[in-house]
Amino acid sequence: MKRDINDLVSSEGADRVRGALASLPVKRAGTRRGKRYGVVAADLWDGGAGCSGFPKVSAEARLVFMYLMSCERSNMIGLFRIKPVNIAADTGIEESKMDHIFEQLKTEDLVKYDHHNYWVWVKQQFRIQSHNVTSKMSPTDKRAISARDLLKHAADEGCPFVDDFRAEYGHWLSLPVEPKEATGAMEGQHKAPLL
Repeated sequence: MKRDINDLVSSEGADRVRGALASLPVKRAGTRRGKRYGVVAADLWDGGAGCSGFPKVSAEARLVFMYLMSCERSNMIGLFRIKPVNIAADTGIEESKMDHIFEQLKTEDLVKYDHHNYWVWVKQQFRIQSHNVTSKMSPTDKRAISARDLLKHAADEGCPFVDDFRAEYGHWLSLPVEPKEATGAMEGQHKAPLL
């Protein structure tokens, strides 16, 4: 016998449970989600690790930045999708504050965020996760192979920051810098399927 959530709790409780369930990320069958651990540079708190703007942003913006570097959806290159409602649920920061927080992080050149399709680029993530690599990696380096795979996936999914990533890190990964398409699209206006 199939039971509905209304059979288990009051209608008011059922609405709260449905709302909470709606904000959870959807796991696709047969896919590996997230990561087990990540590196956070100790000098980040003093503006090191290429993140000189980190000490300048609010405490809430620092928490969101740290969350973006370490959440289950993040990856070694820092290009992934995440909705503000998920960030709010995991950090306890009101969703209504997310636009202001992302503006702070963008102003200090820490993060780029596409509000339309929920793509984020944590700009120094690759440098930090690759243990401050500063020279060209061997094409057979496992980090380079993983980064190229993740970048291809982001490009296939319509991430608007792929060209920016290529310009920043392409020389380390032996990637050609591809010119942006002349579509007239502005940052955050790529058409990609929603999660």
